[in-house]
Amino acid sequence: MKPLSTKGAIGLSMNVLVIIIISIVVLVGSVSFLYNLINKSEEFRQGLDQQTESQLKQLLIDQGKLTAVYPYKVTMSHGEEKVFGIGVLNVNIDSGASFSVNIDPTGYLSVAGQEAQTVNLNDLKMSAILYNHETFKVLQNEHKNVPVLISIPRDYPEGTYIFTANVLVDGQPYPPSQKFYVEAR
Repeated sequence: MKPLSTKGAIGLSMNVLVIIIISIVVLVGSVSFLYNLINKSEEFRQGLDQQTESQLKQLLIDQGKLTAVYPYKVTMSHGEEKVFGIGVLNVNIDSGASFSVNIDPTGYLSVAGQEAQTVNLNDLKMSAILYNHETFKVLQNEHKNVPVLISIPRDYPEGTYIFTANVLVDGQPYPPSQKFYVEAR
């Protein structure tokens, strides 16, 4: 076997060095792209939160409703997540009262033309709804928004899922309850 020539060894070293430099450039570019993508999605989420906040404020204050939900109807794919806002306006309740929100799936409508399927709503409640179950305070003549994350699991059929948001004050109903709809496709 012949020993490597100096010229060949230098050429091999240069090729490895070029590959390392290209790899570093690609890595830095990928990290930069990912960072920009995350920043844009955070800005979009904050804008959406502000839009939801303003819509709930309009429903609660301008229209004088004690409770409101926004948006009240969405269409989404299975596994996709959507955030609903439940708004509460305290008009005549003592500021020391404890408010809470309870979200329940209350119905399912199958897609037209498909055979009706039964859906276990108790299982849906455990797997599709995420929100803070703790009590909260709302000062008199103030409002509070409670975010609710809904995600219909992939193993559930297509159709419209009906959810009811009940607001409670010290364990007693604070009417009206609000219905919202998720059309899963």
